[in-house]
Amino acid sequence: MLKKALSLTFIVGMLTLHTACSDKSSSKSNTLDTNKVLNQKISQKEKSQRLSDMATELLTDESFMYANNVAKKSLLLDSDNKQAELVVLLTNPVMLVEGFFGRITPIADQFSWDSSRENYSYSQDIERRKKLRTQTTAGMFFLESNKADIENEQDVQKFIDQLISGLEDLRKFFKTNKNNELNIKLPAALIVEDVNEKLNQCDWTEIKDGVYQNSCDIYESTNVKLARVDQEIIQHTLAAYILSLSISNAYNLDGLINALAVYQDLEGGVIKDSLIRQLIVMNDNNFGQLRNPKALQIISELGLDAIAGMNWLKKTQKICTENKDEEPKRKGYMFTDPICIDRSNKEEVAKFDKMVALIEDGLSGKKLQIETKNLNNIVEAPKVYKTTVNPSAFINGQVNDLKSLGINFNRCNAIESVDDVYMDGVFPQGDVNLLIKMRKHSCGQ
Repeated sequence: MLKKALSLTFIVGMLTLHTACSDKSSSKSNTLDTNKVLNQKISQKEKSQRLSDMATELLTDESFMYANNVAKKSLLLDSDNKQAELVVLLTNPVMLVEGFFGRITPIADQFSWDSSRENYSYSQDIERRKKLRTQTTAGMFFLESNKADIENEQDVQKFIDQLISGLEDLRKFFKTNKNNELNIKLPAALIVEDVNEKLNQCDWTEIKDGVYQNSCDIYESTNVKLARVDQEIIQHTLAAYILSLSISNAYNLDGLINALAVYQDLEGGVIKDSLIRQLIVMNDNNFGQLRNPKALQIISELGLDAIAGMNWLKKTQKICTENKDEEPKRKGYMFTDPICIDRSNKEEVAKFDKMVALIEDGLSGKKLQIETKNLNNIVEAPKVYKTTVNPSAFINGQVNDLKSLGINFNRCNAIESVDDVYMDGVFPQGDVNLLIKMRKHSCGQ
């Protein structure tokens, strides 16, 4: 989860996927001097725009921290500068990883990183790599730190809370601005392969306060337009990511690190026993307790937002009839291919609409009537079984302690039954064990 959460490539890559490559501009300058801009006799608004343009040039994997700093200076001069605001919000989540390699040492040292060497620790590996490295980039220096303050699961979860908050700010930016077309300048190095290959070898460095220099003799930028459809897609892609992180981080993870370290198979790199079984049945700490009674309510908020976005796309976007080999129809926009809905298969469209309506009901607090197949052909249930599910019980925090559910495992470490057959109200008919028995499994079969 952390590896995914810390990826600048994920955030920037998601925003620039299929981005237009038109309106490029080139510059021979390889020095960005923010002080010179600040001392020019031009309006505050013009200074802000020039600084925000500089910030976009610094928006790379190795210099995002400089981009963040320059964009913040731009916003001080003009708080309405959307380009600068986007750069700040785009880089804020990644700024959290400052010193991360050093910060996680107390946790990482609990694991084996090289089974061929006895007592070979993560911290020793970090020091070894530092000695072997011939050059330290700005990005690598940013990640290294002597501070080792992420010591346990609680520290990790607090870190993820901060990350979720930063991503939510970015999502809200697109939600707030989606009725206005935005024009944003992005570095072509993030978009165009041939340029990317050249500029990947160039590193920005801060030669003095507010002055940045790279080792390249070219710079190309791309003006990108974001209409509502582009922002809807970005907003809900971020929402899905935030939702995944929020659910993963909602319950107390105490004991997870120790369980991973103890049950790590050093030869195969796999867990010897069911991790969830060890944590729920054999752990005597707070694992599985809901950290905040309102933590899961974000499911409803983001889910209903997504449904509103899907309904908007369905009503406003055209049918897919374009030849994919043709020139992109949305040249200059974030997503160059037409955004379209295939309505030719009426049966599939009807199924999709029914599914969306069902999800909307569940997120709105309604109990759902669902059908499930009896895949294991048990005699206690028909081939197609109808039951009731109450998603709001989960969303509103009624399932506040996973251990209290009384989860039982079979000899294959699969869930066999649950003592609380209502699962704190999620299954009003008290038939959760029947549903478990109906699923296909291979243990003892």
